[in-house]
Amino acid sequence: MSDLTEREITNSYHKIRNSAKESFAKGEYDKCLEQIELSANIAYNFNFFYKDDVLEGLLSAIAGKLFSDTSSAVQHNGRVVFYDYFGIANRGLTQQYLQALMALDIEFLYVLENYVVKSDAILVEIKTYDKAQVLLVDPGLSLLDKIKFVHEKIVAFKPEKALLHLHPASVVAVTVWNALSHVERYQVNLTDHAFWLGVSCIDYSLEFRDYGCTVSIEQRGIPKEKLLLQPYYPITDCGEFKGLPELGSDKVLIFTGGTYYKMYGGNNAFFTMLKRLLDENPQTVVLLAGDGDADPIHKFISSNGYENRFYLIGNRTDINHIFQRCDIYLSTYPITGGLMSQYAAVNSKPILSYSDANIPCNDVESFLTFGDQDANITFHQPEPYFDYAQKLINSKTYREEIGAKYKQRVIDVPSFNTLLFKNLYQKNIPLAFEKIHIDYARFSQLYLEVENNYLFSYRTLLVMKFKLRAFLDFPREMLHPKFIKKLMLLIKNKISHA
Repeated sequence: MSDLTEREITNSYHKIRNSAKESFAKGEYDKCLEQIELSANIAYNFNFFYKDDVLEGLLSAIAGKLFSDTSSAVQHNGRVVFYDYFGIANRGLTQQYLQALMALDIEFLYVLENYVVKSDAILVEIKTYDKAQVLLVDPGLSLLDKIKFVHEKIVAFKPEKALLHLHPASVVAVTVWNALSHVERYQVNLTDHAFWLGVSCIDYSLEFRDYGCTVSIEQRGIPKEKLLLQPYYPITDCGEFKGLPELGSDKVLIFTGGTYYKMYGGNNAFFTMLKRLLDENPQTVVLLAGDGDADPIHKFISSNGYENRFYLIGNRTDINHIFQRCDIYLSTYPITGGLMSQYAAVNSKPILSYSDANIPCNDVESFLTFGDQDANITFHQPEPYFDYAQKLINSKTYREEIGAKYKQRVIDVPSFNTLLFKNLYQKNIPLAFEKIHIDYARFSQLYLEVENNYLFSYRTLLVMKFKLRAFLDFPREMLHPKFIKKLMLLIKNKISHA
């Protein structure tokens, strides 16, 4: 059976979106919210487009049905809400913004929609600050009840401003903040390269690079005067070092990582390049951290006899310790990792990065924008890339020289805090950014390729939502041999661990 096409996926998307409209018309708001959430997750996985006015309108309409006008509501000057979907330490931008609010002596309410055990380090840190309140949302509540609960607590807090750190399908948050238009709302644009819900419920968007500014203007329709530039830095405090395989002191350690799908696609170009790096440089060893479907990586290791030179080390909470011990950071391809590039830079490690010239989202220099240093890091032609790799591998002095330059390109904590204060309370900073030429079709086709060959996240979403019904309502999508094989494996693993 052939792979899915953009047209087939968008047709299914519109089918689900139309169901959401029908549910709203019947007053079935919980069902409508679930269908909007599913639609948004599909859109986020493919980036065929970057906003949906129909979904935004439905969420705004639900807010109007649930709550009265708050335009004249009382505000407490200086109070801020930090609304966080994720709450995971050392991932995303939660800690950077919370630490800035504390450093700026601002009274805030921290709303955590998706509490997990990995949130505990964040909650412990907040407890040391006496001007903070914490609101954890009960995961057992329905989407509609979550909205009502959070709205009530925020209204009681009487905030002046809100920072929104959201998942692209955060229907609870977007509905709540559509109903609180009297609060000045700032989107922390974490996933600037992708579709997200929330254009309807924000007053400003905090962007961290030129790429996001370009997408927000061209695709989301956000006026330039509503964009504020706010580069970020990585959180380097992490868990205790968990150790590494015995590698030998004479080896050059190349570290790479991220969610595994970022390395798949592009005709396996990342692994083809890795093979050349390893074969031409016998003194190198590769460590790969991350999570996802590891089968293609295991096959790559075994088929090339790299068992003693290529190590999968899992999803590490001690990530900064690994950067401290590596010699070179290798950026993933065909999708890069921005936060990983920043970890490399703050640890003064050289970055080896390759990308297609027509996918500027991948250029790691866009994540290293602080200061006036030369920004050319990413290579767009293979031979200069491999020549540069040889220089890095063969010279420790050269590695240290390059790494020191990269460290200066990450915004420091005091500068981040000062800039955030200016963005929140002055907003008279002229937005100076370079408009990027973006091949949107090429970018979305990359995600489609990864979906068809490795991820199957779209089909998994349908099964999670509709169960067996998915095979009846979406037979073209479900009856794909690779997906059936993956689904059987998931069921087998679940049974064996039951």
